[in-house]
Amino acid sequence: MKHKTDKPGILVSAAIRADVAQYNAQRHWALYRKTKDGLLVWRMYQEFRKAGVPVPEAIMRKLDQFAERLASAGSADEVAEALQMKQKRGGAAGATKTRGAERSRDIVEAVLNAIRFGGKNPTKAYAEIAERFGTTNKYVKNLYTRWMRASNKRNLLQDLWRPATTKK
Repeated sequence: MKHKTDKPGILVSAAIRADVAQYNAQRHWALYRKTKDGLLVWRMYQEFRKAGVPVPEAIMRKLDQFAERLASAGSADEVAEALQMKQKRGGAAGATKTRGAERSRDIVEAVLNAIRFGGKNPTKAYAEIAERFGTTNKYVKNLYTRWMRASNKRNLLQDLWRPATTKK
């Protein structure tokens, strides 16, 4: 088994790197399904490349779709749209929008963990997470409620990343 030194004195096996890439890609995938933010597809791709493991076919198919749309894009707005990086009100959306969505996801995950694994009731979980993220209880509660409502409709939080099998 090959090992890679990620930090001086720390050896990380290829299997662990692959598992971490898979976990991070699952988080990006669940968020992508909610936001349709094309930058998250590139982040999934980057997770696997940095880990030195094969990029799943599902990600490669999505990048192929981007490439097809890019081939016919004639303006900056069309390029942004082809990459699914266009804001609702027009114009390109970038990393700032993605970071906001990731922060929302992190807050919701923290509430879920506090309730499911920490044994906290929702009210205490909202207060703890609000303090940790420097926001209000009301904001955390509203965010969690909205996300869970959407999750129940589209299975966002339980969505597991399964690489597609390659068709022969």
